[in-house]
Amino acid sequence: MMKKILLLTILAVTLLVSFSAVNAAVVINEFEPNPDDGCLDCAEWVEIRRTTSSDPTSFVLDAGGQNTSFSFNSEGYLVVTGNLSVFSTMYPNASGTIIEGNISLNNDKDTIIIYNSSNNAVLDNVTYGDFSSKEGQSLGLYYDNLNDHYYSYANPTPTQQNPDVLPPGKPTNINSEVGLSSIKWTWTNPSDETDGSGFKHVEVYLNGVFQENSTLGEFTATGLTRDTIYTIKLIAVDNAGNKAGEVTSQTKTLAQGVYIKSVDLSREVDSERQTVVETSIINNTALEDYSALSYEISNLKWEGKDSYSFESPEFISIRQSPISLASGSSATLVFDVTIPSRSEVEGYGYYKATYRVLEGTTELATESFNLRLLPEDYDNDLEISDIDLDDDELFPGDETTLEIEVDNNFDDDIDDVEVIVLNENLDIDESFDIGSIDEGDDATVSADLQIPYDSEEGDYTLLILVTGEDPDGNDISTYDLIDLSVEKDSHDLVISEIDVSDEEISCGSILYVDVEVTNIGTSDEDDLVIRLKNSELNYEEIETLDELEENEDETFTFEVRLPVDIDSGAYIFNAEIEYDDDEDQDNDNHLRSSVGVTINCGESNARGETGEATLSGDMEKTITQGTNAVFSFELENIGDKDAEYELKVSGYSGWASEVVTEPEGVFIISPGETVPVKIYVYPESDAAGSASLFLKVYSNDEVVISETISLNIVSLRERAETGGEIDYSTIFLVGAIVVGIAALAGIYIFANKNSLLNGRKKREK
Repeated sequence: MMKKILLLTILAVTLLVSFSAVNAAVVINEFEPNPDDGCLDCAEWVEIRRTTSSDPTSFVLDAGGQNTSFSFNSEGYLVVTGNLSVFSTMYPNASGTIIEGNISLNNDKDTIIIYNSSNNAVLDNVTYGDFSSKEGQSLGLYYDNLNDHYYSYANPTPTQQNPDVLPPGKPTNINSEVGLSSIKWTWTNPSDETDGSGFKHVEVYLNGVFQENSTLGEFTATGLTRDTIYTIKLIAVDNAGNKAGEVTSQTKTLAQGVYIKSVDLSREVDSERQTVVETSIINNTALEDYSALSYEISNLKWEGKDSYSFESPEFISIRQSPISLASGSSATLVFDVTIPSRSEVEGYGYYKATYRVLEGTTELATESFNLRLLPEDYDNDLEISDIDLDDDELFPGDETTLEIEVDNNFDDDIDDVEVIVLNENLDIDESFDIGSIDEGDDATVSADLQIPYDSEEGDYTLLILVTGEDPDGNDISTYDLIDLSVEKDSHDLVISEIDVSDEEISCGSILYVDVEVTNIGTSDEDDLVIRLKNSELNYEEIETLDELEENEDETFTFEVRLPVDIDSGAYIFNAEIEYDDDEDQDNDNHLRSSVGVTINCGESNARGETGEATLSGDMEKTITQGTNAVFSFELENIGDKDAEYELKVSGYSGWASEVVTEPEGVFIISPGETVPVKIYVYPESDAAGSASLFLKVYSNDEVVISETISLNIVSLRERAETGGEIDYSTIFLVGAIVVGIAALAGIYIFANKNSLLNGRKKREK
């Protein structure tokens, strides 16, 4: 016969129950071995449940070695009790078939068996563990399910269906549709039908505030703030009122719902104005519909010189009146663009405007409008003949070199030649003075560019603008464009900056090192460890951070107390990052950086100077024998120069095993600076009564402060009686070990006992 051993904890009850249902049509559904009946468990009872009316119909119940024969031929419940009268008083609402029989169940351990009386075949049996402390409770099959687990019920239900005590499953497959001011969440409701009372609803909370009970598997929140994170919490509830554990999901509203395609025009300028037609597509990706969108383009400005600009109402107009734009739809805008005449152009090249979409006065989207104005005879004598970029697929923080070759095709020299490299979004604005380029000659400029750490993924265009002066003193210019793309890795942390408070510093001083860490990847990162170390100084410290979100940065400041007994010279401090997914980061170089500092110990201002100081703190304290004690003070340099100080403690021989000071050895304090100092005392376990510590502060081998610390050493019991703090950590640890050993021993003994069915010893009640 197959047996199952289950460890259950229900209503703070831990029981061992094994059972076997040979015939699932007749089962031991519920029983109460320790009733609160006032007659020494005379009204113990066993409930039998029958799910079909087919044979057999005659049975024998073995309850603790006592047999009761009975017939049961209809579907439903039958209860056998040791005392029908007392049972009826205890359970006046019990209905159905209730008979009196022979029952004698042990409270600590026993077995119940149902036999087919015609052939003595075992139909069902249950063995239970210690129930002596659970008076008035029953053990029953969960929700009448056959071949399922038994649970302890605080309120027994003889002749009735056993209650549902388990929670339903949790909602799954949470998804969201996002708008500027609304979020729609959907999920899959759990099922509780197969082993419970049935799913009822899901409690919905938004940012911790209850919203509604949902049965449809969806919830829409409106009136939200754009570009803001909202947290939905879902708790499933079944028809019995049981609640599942909560499920949460975070969703961020859109910062921008309307997106527009930028407009780029290249036109030659002649003596007459020209009008051209241009189109642009706008998309509404938000959940919201828009009924009246308007559009505007601000003044065009030449990237070369801010003073060159055109009034946009005169040169650019949009044909449409305000339009509607439904969620998920697109629209095409038509522009009339007037190209200025040559006399109106103050500089050829690249002009840029801001193109905005508005609803009322609210800006929904912004993009660039780019207009390139070229001379009519574009065969310019000042020519960009070659542009070369080391790498046009870059990541934030990458460096690349741009080489630009400029040719003078004029029949004379060109003076005051300047090369400008521009891209506003990448914060690139570099200029290079070439000077003069001789007739028929060329010049090459090499520009080292770095992609900012906060750059977004996408394609970018660099404007290369070259200006100069021809022999007649006229300004001439030309331009060209080169594209590059910026990509991002999923995991990419970088030490974006490392800096020191002093590049040159005296030994014995305090150096501050700032390490800035930026998340330039597309994933939020967890459990960061930032380590700063220098092996020559035997220095290593760490700072930690639980989470660093995408595009965020954090600065960590390390305080380095430089020793006084080191050699002068250059010292390198190395910083490195570790985090959960650092193995998945492709660019390992981003995780490390270093900074140098020059330490000068040849002429420390502190050496040879006897400092003045004050010491503040409590000079009287009660401590506990055998327990570590800490004394905290503040030492202030009240002089006008850096000075060396050293702490020395005496007087503890015979009652303490060790005394440690912090800082250890010689340290330097600047004028007006206050430094925390500590004394760690380790009293013997038999120390008692009054004691003293003698603290002396030395400066330049002279005693500048002498203090006596008065102590009262008490036992652990005396400390408790007087209301002092007690360190219970050791007591708890020993107790936990004892309990653990006892539990393991009990499990071992129980696991090696013979089956109760092979031989049972009856305990007297």
